Amino acid sequence: MIGWGARVDTGRSLPANAPRSQKRGTGVENGPPTGYSAVMSEESRQERWSFLLVVGVAAGVMLPLLGAVGYFDPWETHYAEVAREMAARDDYLYPFWKDSYFFSKPVLLFWLTAPMYKLIGAADPTGPMAQTAELFGRLPSALSSILCVAVVYWAARRLWSRRAAVLSSLVLATMPVWAFLSRQAITDMLYAAPASAALLLLAVALFDEDTPTEERRLPRWLVVVTGVFLLPQLVEIGRTGQFLNRVELFGSESATRLAACLALGLCGLALLVWLARTARDPLLHAAALLFALSTLAKGPVGVVLCGGALVIAVALLGEWSRLSRPAAVTSTVLYLAVAAPWPVVMSVFPGLDEGRKTWVQRFVLYDLLGRVGGAAHGDRGSFDYYLRYLGWGLFPWSALLPFALVDALRERARTPSARFTLLVCVWAVLVFVFFTATVTKFHHYVFPLCVPAALLIGRWLDTLCDDERRVPVLLALFAVAMAVLIGRDLVTEPWQLIDLFTYHYKSYKPDYYFPSDLEWRVGLGVACFGAAALLGAGALVDGMLGERPLGARRPWWVHALIGDARANGGLVLGAVAAALVFTLFAVQVHFNRASQHWSQRWMFQTYEAMKGPDEPIIAYQMDWKGETFYAKNRDLQVKKSAADLKKLIERPGREFVLVQTDRFGGMKSALGKEYDDKIKVVDRSNQKWYLVTIDDK
Repeated sequence: MIGWGARVDTGRSLPANAPRSQKRGTGVENGPPTGYSAVMSEESRQERWSFLLVVGVAAGVMLPLLGAVGYFDPWETHYAEVAREMAARDDYLYPFWKDSYFFSKPVLLFWLTAPMYKLIGAADPTGPMAQTAELFGRLPSALSSILCVAVVYWAARRLWSRRAAVLSSLVLATMPVWAFLSRQAITDMLYAAPASAALLLLAVALFDEDTPTEERRLPRWLVVVTGVFLLPQLVEIGRTGQFLNRVELFGSESATRLAACLALGLCGLALLVWLARTARDPLLHAAALLFALSTLAKGPVGVVLCGGALVIAVALLGEWSRLSRPAAVTSTVLYLAVAAPWPVVMSVFPGLDEGRKTWVQRFVLYDLLGRVGGAAHGDRGSFDYYLRYLGWGLFPWSALLPFALVDALRERARTPSARFTLLVCVWAVLVFVFFTATVTKFHHYVFPLCVPAALLIGRWLDTLCDDERRVPVLLALFAVAMAVLIGRDLVTEPWQLIDLFTYHYKSYKPDYYFPSDLEWRVGLGVACFGAAALLGAGALVDGMLGERPLGARRPWWVHALIGDARANGGLVLGAVAAALVFTLFAVQVHFNRASQHWSQRWMFQTYEAMKGPDEPIIAYQMDWKGETFYAKNRDLQVKKSAADLKKLIERPGREFVLVQTDRFGGMKSALGKEYDDKIKVVDRSNQKWYLVTIDDK
């Protein structure tokens, strides 16, 4: 019988003529196979089912009801409106917001979503917002997340074992903050997932000594995918680049732009042909492409963190020769070809955003450098700031992470497995230290720690399954107690889960923006303490049953998780069950219910159903962004003075007004008693905003 998850063996304990699959940890534990073909057939079947289990769970967490709830204000709606404006203006080069340019984020999210908005009619300035807008807006994040989970499985399988790969992937897919950001149309998943996947590809390329890839040609699909992200941006630069305004080299500006499109497109095609014919080492080039996409999603931070982790790990190993790869030049060219054209064009663009800043002033100096040094808007905090949010965002895995890190730091061997373990440790520590040292803080900034944390926890659970001794009772009790304490904090402050991915940093008013009914806390309490109970029940089952006999029959999915574990299988299964139950509750119940109060989607459905011809919607003292997206930039903004509101409502007829619930009373007082009987709240289903009509007939 072939075990599901033995630790990786470098071949020292196997005969020299053993199949490579045995040396990689397939774990032939009950004697030799009947034949090489039988081993490979069983190995392939187990590999396929393990991978399908991982991807199925990830898809089951990320995809259901993805577009069923509205965009959360303010980040989702802000970025969605920028992408919608791209489609409406037919300008996919220069991001635009309301009546000025938008420079605070790079362009990848907008490129991925703007064509979809155009396809479904969201770019049409008339009529209501398309019902599928949220689905298509969130799909890139969800698919990036699932892809990263799959790469985690593949890399851990190559460098550790199948069981460690399954467990690491499931841990990642069931981390609440990872699942939340997989269902958000914002830039974070699109930079963290590709950068993490790129580092894992590099780890396999540099540390996996059994299957060298330096001399392999690039597969066609990799060249095609590179072309998908390279050629359209080159053509768009020629089509809409501001530097070609009023340039008439070929008799007219339009002819000049056509020539520029052809020239840039041919240059891109030539580069792709050159890569297809001469480039070697697919893993290095795939990593370069992923790093380029990460850069286009949120700047170079993903490249800096993941590349820095790799360099530090190699330095600690003293194995600098591993970085000397023949394909370094061509992979660097690929990275620059995809990542550099758009930033270069933006760096010479003279347009200004709403703060009267150029792209360099806003994005480079303020959003990149300013956030590190403290000149940018955001939260502040000491070293414990992210410990709190990691506790909530990784729950219940956060109770196991300290043990996993300590266990990983104890590994000292010079094997591919040990080298990969060191890299993951360095990666996790570097991410935490970097964001802790960064002066400007947001709750979700430390989110890239999810991938190395999941790998550490998956590896530790794998070692527990290998261990013939049960986990010490005190350790199990401590883990359960940690889960209970973190769960208690979530029940006491249920908004903390939502604040992991939304903007609530100044003027905290939980009673104002979060529903206060008992049902929120009861449901969350059942999920939190139920997860802690499952974790404890798994350890209890191990203690009651004792060691299981070697080779005991188990369902295939149990084998995928714990293999032939004899002592701690219950604890591992309990932990996976606890995380799956809690995360499914968090993303399919808590997240969806919260959308009612964090999104303006349903307020605008009421408005579209009630409004008549020439009845505008006015946003009174609001800057939540959803009022602009769902109105398709037709909203009338009254930022400060009630006198400006009076001017808009003095004309005959009815007006609709969106107002924060805590500003409704102030608005009525400012308008005066003459309007008391003319103001009517027509939608009060939202905790944060009212939809009001003012009718002076």
